[in-house]
Formats: sequence, structure tokens, C-alpha cells
Amino acid sequence: MRWAPRGRIQGNCMRSRLSFLRAGLLCAFAATVGAQEPAKPDRDKLQELLRAGEFVRLDAEMSAYQQAYRAGAISDEAAAEAFAALVDGDPDLRGGYDGWVAALPESFAARVARGYYLAGIGYLARGGESAAKTPQARMDDMRAYFKAAMDDLERSLKLDPKPTLAYGTMIWIAQGFGAREAAAGYLEEAIALDPRVYTARLTYFETLRPEWGGGLEEMEKTLELWKGSIEEKQYRRLHAMLINAQWRVKLEPLAALVEAKQYQQAIAGYSKVLEHTPVLRAYAMRGYSYAQLGQDEKAIEDYNRVLEVDPHGGCCPGTRSNRGRAYLKAGKKELALQDLLDAAARDDAWAARELAMIYAFGRYGFKRDYAAAKPWCERAAKQGDGLAMYCLGGIYHAGLGTAKDLALAAYWFGSAGMRGIAEAQTDVGIMYWQGQGVPQDQARAVQWWRLAAAQGNQRAAAKLREHGYWWSYFRYVVLRDFLT
Repeated sequence: MRWAPRGRIQGNCMRSRLSFLRAGLLCAFAATVGAQEPAKPDRDKLQELLRAGEFVRLDAEMSAYQQAYRAGAISDEAAAEAFAALVDGDPDLRGGYDGWVAALPESFAARVARGYYLAGIGYLARGGESAAKTPQARMDDMRAYFKAAMDDLERSLKLDPKPTLAYGTMIWIAQGFGAREAAAGYLEEAIALDPRVYTARLTYFETLRPEWGGGLEEMEKTLELWKGSIEEKQYRRLHAMLINAQWRVKLEPLAALVEAKQYQQAIAGYSKVLEHTPVLRAYAMRGYSYAQLGQDEKAIEDYNRVLEVDPHGGCCPGTRSNRGRAYLKAGKKELALQDLLDAAARDDAWAARELAMIYAFGRYGFKRDYAAAKPWCERAAKQGDGLAMYCLGGIYHAGLGTAKDLALAAYWFGSAGMRGIAEAQTDVGIMYWQGQGVPQDQARAVQWWRLAAAQGNQRAAAKLREHGYWWSYFRYVVLRDFLT
């Protein structure tokens, strides 16, 4: 990083919302006399050019927005809209971005686009758990993606005289590491290039939220400092973020009740708040609490209120997939499927995994369709979801809707095992014991079974006993449980 933060960078972030940047970058173009304003970005067209490998055409389309911004025809926010339209969280698109950069290595647009894409995949790979609950493999995946993204973004700063668009993503990455000093440094550089820059301010303002280590007072002072430096509509968006942060803090005691599974008390508290103020977060959390108690129709009513105002999840990410889950439990399968498909397309890993389970196992009365299950398993797996990795390993192991491939099965079982999925640890152990898809290695098989058995997996414990490792089972499982 160009700005070295004091002390060691910490990887203690909560999951950032991809929808935050995408929703925040949408706005109308503002033209200036003497420069040409490009057409509004066509998401389908841009993504088709990327998938088809038409990199020269794609580069011309994307570079037009940067050129218009540099000439003063449009704002940085308007220029960034094209990148928000192009970028998709599908891990299989990595080859397209790599091909674009390989074909045009000195393209500012290509470097910024791939940097933004890799940063988003990094957040998806990390997942949404706290650092303490996140497997090391997921943290390592995130850091690898972030490093690759920063390489592109640092390179992009040398490819254009006004590389402002790179800084929003650099701040986003610094946020993920908890490197607030680095984020402030990137913002300073962006403002030096463009005193009215909005995209870097938007991303930096997100880092000031209390749950990211900032505070409400800091958010208030920063917003007051920026007043007059950005457009009024931009100021109103940031002010709405401040109000949302204030309510998040006010509702923390009720969120603690939800965390403690005291749902009735939480519902009573949220209802009291909603008697006076229609707070979206309160509706979302009350809906979740209703769902945990099996009151799905009431949950759906609350989720509907949230999605009417916030359809893209800027305030309350996960609401659409939560409503899909409630629809499933209420027997409204088609409505559920619509919500899950929409949420999965917006990079909700749980929704993608649920679609995979629906099609792979015929859950909720759906017809089994292994071919339909595979792409959803694959998408969530490549975003770092452990259960989806296990699902994909099972598909390849049994040849369900695709060619049987034991090597790929072992790879995905092992990847899921590294993320703590006990069933996957057991299965990859079996494959090592028998030499299926991997070289036979009975010592490694036992290592996997020990990990699974320590989590209480009975199949792994049985395998240890079956193959004469009773002392290992006693030492690493029974005795450990007794002592703890």
C-alpha cells in the first residue's frame, strides 16, 4: 500500500456490502459545455462484451466515461456508474478480466475494473462472520484477492492524469483490513485530484461507521466539513447514512436480544420503536425475530416494508433472501424462488447455496435438477462458501448432472474441510485413505478424520476406530472432550 498505516493491519472486518458501492454510484449525468457526455451505461452490453472477449470494444466503451470525467463533462460519480454496471461478483469472470488486462495492459479502465472486481470477490470470499469465527482459509483468500486488486489499482494511478476512480476501491480495501490511516491517506490524494470528488468520500464515510471502528461524532464532523464541497443530493445520501448509523447504535440493545435468541422481548422492543418512527432496520430485525419463532406471515409483512423502500439492500443486506426463506416456510414456493434468484444474482452466498440445495435435493417440494444445481453450488463455492464447496464436491464425486471427476471432488471436499465443514473433512479423508482422485495417503486421511471427529462427526470417529486408530481417537477426541 502507498500509505502505510501505523501498526499491524488487522483483518477484523465485518462483511461489507457490494450493493453499498453499486447503489451509491447510481446517479444522473451532469454535462458541461465544451465536452461530450457519453450515453448511460448499458449493463447487459458491457457484460456481454467482457464475456465474449471483445476487449478493444469494451475498453473503448469504458474509457469514454473516464475521458468525459477528465474533460469535465461528467462527475466522478457518473463515470463510476459504468464500472458499477460492468462488475459482477461471478468468480468465473476472472478469466475475462485477466484477458482484458493482458490484451491492453496500459489501459486505465481495465486496471480499475479488475481491481474493483477482485476487491468485491475478496469480500465475498471472506464471508460475513466476525474475524474470530472466520476460518483462516477464508481470511487468506480475502488477502490474496486484495493484494491482486491493489496491484492493479496502484498501477492504474500511473496510467491517467486524473485517476480519481481508483481511490474509492483502495479505500474499500483498506477498510477491509481495518487500516483507517491508509484509507484517510487515499481520500486525501483523491481530493487533491478533484476537490469535489464524491466516490472516494462515499466509501470513506462508510469506514467511519461505529461497527467499523469509527463513531457517530466523527461521522457528524466529517459530513459538516464536506458540506458545500459536494452536490446537495450527494450530501443528502451521506446524511441518510448517518441517520442509519445513529439508529443502528440506538437499536444495539435490541440486536443483543436477537443474538441471545430472546425473540419475544426483541419483537416487543422493535414494535415500541416502530410505533413512533418507521425505521427500516427495526422492521428488518423484527421480521427476522418473527421468522425465528415460525411466524412467517408476520415476518414477510415486515420484510415487504423494508424492500419497498430499500430494494437493493443498502440499509439491511440479506432482507430479500430472508424473505425468500420465510416464503419457503410459508409454502409460497414460486415467490421464494423469485427472491432467491434475485438475491443470488446480487452475490448473496446463502441464496446461491439454498438454490443449489433446492435443485440438488428437491427441497421444499421442488423437482431435483442436478444440472440446475451445479452453477449455483459453483458460484457460492468460488465465493468462499464452505457448504457450497461441499455441495460441489458431492456433485463431482457422484457425477450428478455433470461428468464424474474425483480429482475435482477431492479438491472441493478439501477446500470445504479447510473451512471447518466436518462432513467434507470426513469425505476427503476417505478419498485419501482409498486413493480416490488423490494419491493414497493414509496419514493425511487420519489427520482429516481427527479434525472431523473433534467436531463430533460420528462417521469420522467410526473411520478412526475401524482402521485401528482407537488410541488416536481416544487421545484427540474423547480425552480432549473430557478435559474441556
